[in-house]
Amino acid sequence: MRKSNTMNNSIKNRNRKFLFLTGFVILTLFAVYSALWFYFASLIRENITRNIEKLAEKNIIIDPVNYYVKGYPLEHIVVFEGKINDGFVTIDIPRLSSKGFLLPGRFVEISALDGVERFTNEIQNNSSLKIDEIRFELRIPDRIPSYFNKKEMSKWQEEENYILFRNIYAMITNMKLSGEGSIALDENLQPKALFNLKITDHELLLIKLKNEAIITEDAFKMFSLATRFISKIDEQTGKTYIDLPLILNKSILNIGPASLGHVGTIYWENQ
Repeated sequence: MRKSNTMNNSIKNRNRKFLFLTGFVILTLFAVYSALWFYFASLIRENITRNIEKLAEKNIIIDPVNYYVKGYPLEHIVVFEGKINDGFVTIDIPRLSSKGFLLPGRFVEISALDGVERFTNEIQNNSSLKIDEIRFELRIPDRIPSYFNKKEMSKWQEEENYILFRNIYAMITNMKLSGEGSIALDENLQPKALFNLKITDHELLLIKLKNEAIITEDAFKMFSLATRFISKIDEQTGKTYIDLPLILNKSILNIGPASLGHVGTIYWENQ
């Protein structure tokens, strides 16, 4: 009887030790995870602050601006709100958010559910283009440059890094756009991109681009004529759509056969 009681007590003691050690390990891992979560959150905030300051040095002002990181203990949710102004064009971003751990090789969800609006600052020739809603998934490159300068970006380009986009969805004036694609850098360290897009009710977008003087009257006519031969009917919705590539090459943006013009040149810092 005594042996039985002694054995039971020994088993109970071992169980208590096991439960204690298990609990200790779990609490330790959670503490380490929490420390890492807030450490990376602080890095994200510092990077945003540093880039805003660098843009200000180039006379690209973001004001008003608000940004923060939330989501603990799950994936990081980075929220950015602000207006970007380079003196010629203003981009109004009511709320842009990313969800996911910003680690190489991982996809993060990007969304601007309240839209994004671009408008010129010229009083006499003011034009605007609003994306009513946009969301997509973005793959973090295998290597993220330490600094966004000429030396680091040259290495990034030589390693053939790129940014992959998938599950793209956008709404522009009741026109729906979906697709996937990628962005990289060419030998001159300028962006090059290829996106395969499905555009529903594309006529609405053409009219918007023409009315806002983003494309010329001749480009509008050429594009309208060209899309008549390639448009299709969605059997489920009965709406027309077209499949078109969006190509950025040599700083020229083309959608299908039509050119949307020059997008500007990026000048990387030497240091």
